[in-house]
Amino acid sequence: SVFEAEEKIQIIEMLQRENQAQAEKMNQQQLELSQVITKSDFELQQKDRALEEKDYELSAMSKEKAEKERDIARKELLITQQNSFRDLLIGITLVAFLLIFLFYNRYKIKRDSNQNLQKANSELAETLEQLKSTQNQLVQSEKMASLGQLTAGIAHEIQNPLNFVNNFSETAIELFEELKNASNDDERMAISEDLKLIIGKINHHGKRAEQIVKNMLLHSRTGSTEKELVDINDLCDEISGLAFHGARVNMPTLQCKLEKKYTSQLPKVKINRQDIGRVLLNIMSNGFYALNVKKKKSENANYFPELTVSTNLLNNQIEIRIQDNGTGMPPEVRNKIFEPFFTTKPTGEGTGLGLSMSYDIITKEHQGQIKVDSEVGSYTAFIIHLPISA
Repeated sequence: SVFEAEEKIQIIEMLQRENQAQAEKMNQQQLELSQVITKSDFELQQKDRALEEKDYELSAMSKEKAEKERDIARKELLITQQNSFRDLLIGITLVAFLLIFLFYNRYKIKRDSNQNLQKANSELAETLEQLKSTQNQLVQSEKMASLGQLTAGIAHEIQNPLNFVNNFSETAIELFEELKNASNDDERMAISEDLKLIIGKINHHGKRAEQIVKNMLLHSRTGSTEKELVDINDLCDEISGLAFHGARVNMPTLQCKLEKKYTSQLPKVKINRQDIGRVLLNIMSNGFYALNVKKKKSENANYFPELTVSTNLLNNQIEIRIQDNGTGMPPEVRNKIFEPFFTTKPTGEGTGLGLSMSYDIITKEHQGQIKVDSEVGSYTAFIIHLPISA
């Protein structure tokens, strides 16, 4: 049993030694493991530090890269802005050159136009002067034609009082001879009374001739613009007589009737007597001309030429109507009758200015109206309205 006890002790010791060895082995293993862990931790720390350094390096690189990219972007933006500014500057320069070109071209065109206009104005002014000269000549010709008509009528009308003056003068001479040879006072008294009567007749017809000459001078003077109060009936009567006698002188074969229908007690109107007289004379002379043309062409044995002059008072206006039963006028002639230089008379017999001048005298100088009414082959009537307030 001692042996067993020793054997057990040995076994226990052996087991203790084995446990101790195992413990030492385990401690060794733990130490090694701890060393391994420590080494691993160190390596991990190193790796962490390396990673941190790497991250720092990467962060620095990213920051630098970002700054570089930002700088590049800034440079690109600056370049873009510079390019835009350059393009804008180029565009402004091109527009400026274009505007300069357009303004210069416009200036050149305007300059050329002004030169052409000045040249045209100069030529027009010269042409206008020529036209004025020609017009003045034609107007003067028309006035002379009117004066010729007037003179013909006056010459015919003045012949009557001159004939009376001549005849009574011859009779007065004979009576003077009888007076010298008278044998008694009664005979001398009778001859003296006859002489007084005859001398009165001579004086009367002399004054009549004087008035006719005065009227001729009144109508023949030029440049008068004065207006005076005129009795239209007296003026129409005077001018119609002159036109009638002038027509008989210029157209000896014309046998016609002059009818006068005047409204009595017409108020006087302030007019230029000379100009209105020319208007009336021109229209009446044209009327007698139309009567003569129709009489020559008419196959109607019962046709008798007649010209009627009438006056009337309408709406504070004096109306003068001059109507003939001559050839009449078609519409195309009536529409042009007051145009300058338009005439239906053969060449050399009319200037075409008489009615044009008459229109201006009535409408422009006297603020009146003049119109024509006509029917072909039947009649022509000129109607003149003169405002009394004029």
